[in-house]
Amino acid sequence: MTPRSPAAAGKGTAAPAVAGTTLPPMSEKAWQTRVLDYARFKGWRAIHHPDSRRVTEAGLPDLLLVRPPRVVFAELKSTSGVIRPAQIAMLAKLKLCPGVETCLWRPADWPAVMETLA
Repeated sequence: MTPRSPAAAGKGTAAPAVAGTTLPPMSEKAWQTRVLDYARFKGWRAIHHPDSRRVTEAGLPDLLLVRPPRVVFAELKSTSGVIRPAQIAMLAKLKLCPGVETCLWRPADWPAVMETLA
């Protein structure tokens, strides 16, 4: 299957063309859609659990992104979203695992998202 741009897929809007572009305020759901669309466009496989507390231990990051040889766990927050202590603890544990990348991304981090998933 050929990856399509987020706009062509009919989901979200197209990613900014310039890495320094910042995004307007958005909900966590809209932010997640943008990140997922971009990740898939760049060839990443993505796993998302809507609320990890319902299926596993609290604190599991929102996204597991895989594109060999890389594995990225990403916690997504809106501009005003608060990260819970369990999320901080899980990101810290994952960071100790060799080869695993961890990220906490907010809309203001869009350039870092594009760089990480390039």
